[in-house]
Amino acid sequence: KDQSPSGLMTAVSLVNSLPGSSSPPSPDFVVSPRSVLPSSGSARERASSVLGRLGVPVRGVVYAPARDRMFYTLADGTSVEESAPFDKDTPGKRTPIRVAEADNAALMVVASKSHRDQATDDYIGKYATKDMKSAGSSLKFCLVATGEADLYPRLGRTMEWDTAAGHAVVTGAGGRVLNFDTMEPLAYGKDGFANPFFIVCSPSVELKSA
Repeated sequence: KDQSPSGLMTAVSLVNSLPGSSSPPSPDFVVSPRSVLPSSGSARERASSVLGRLGVPVRGVVYAPARDRMFYTLADGTSVEESAPFDKDTPGKRTPIRVAEADNAALMVVASKSHRDQATDDYIGKYATKDMKSAGSSLKFCLVATGEADLYPRLGRTMEWDTAAGHAVVTGAGGRVLNFDTMEPLAYGKDGFANPFFIVCSPSVELKSA
């Protein structure tokens, strides 16, 4: 019942410490990736944790220390952004987040910083865009969740543990995460845990075919 991310992260730690838990169990599973990426000669760290049930991420935490931002889902399924400073014992101010009502004549698009390719640019080119920004890892999901972006297409390889926390956050803010080819909701618990290409968006975006 702990609404804070520290409560969820403790649960992740306990699950991951169980013998034989090197891969997410099913139907209830937890993934807890942590990555450190070089950025301008220093380290930029992003941590994500998620709890999922029956192929759907339901509780997620995304923390971006370099930007001093943290997003997570509450027990009721809604998503919030917590303001710094981050104290595990005393949660900061929480602001509910919600996807934007998109202007399809002037969309805000976010794309991968390090995995942008021609196919991604060609797909984005199908839309009328007002502005485009880049961001790393799970933060792109969160920019859609807060309404800072309307659309995030990912036409590249990802694994379930790369996306599940952000998926939970954007879903809790009213957004959608869809299989790029089928336009069905992105599912979890797949053999090998590899994702297909996908699209993250506000429901008000008029999606274009591949």
